[in-house]
Amino acid sequence: MVKSFNKTLFGYKPGEVLNEIEKMDKEHQQKVTSLQEEIAKLKNELTESRERVAALEQQLQVYIDREHAIADVLITAQKNASRIEEEARETAQRMLEKAEEELQKKQQELEKLRQKVQHFRQEFGEILEKYKQSLDTMEGLTGQVLYLPTLAVKQ
Repeated sequence: MVKSFNKTLFGYKPGEVLNEIEKMDKEHQQKVTSLQEEIAKLKNELTESRERVAALEQQLQVYIDREHAIADVLITAQKNASRIEEEARETAQRMLEKAEEELQKKQQELEKLRQKVQHFRQEFGEILEKYKQSLDTMEGLTGQVLYLPTLAVKQ
């Protein structure tokens, strides 16, 4: 914007120049005021932004702390689950071993009882055979049985 002044005998008209200077000064003051207001507004916005950033950082820290707490809980839960699972395996293994030992003992007892039964049958068969022979001998001597002989068994 170029301003031209009217000329007088010794230069420009001083009133016009002064008016223009005042006008320019007023415009300059308005620009300064406007810029100061804009600076103040921007400072307020910056302060608000910083406050929001601080609040968001604080929230972020809360979320990070929660995340760590949750992670710790999960790790602890995993460790506990693993420990419980291992204890259950060990308990089951001990129970299985105990049951196998008990089964083996019972099988040994059963085998001993079978041997005793076999021995008893054999011994009883021998006794019956001796008794029969004894009866046959008695019948052969007398022709008839007058009494039933008693057989003594050694133990």
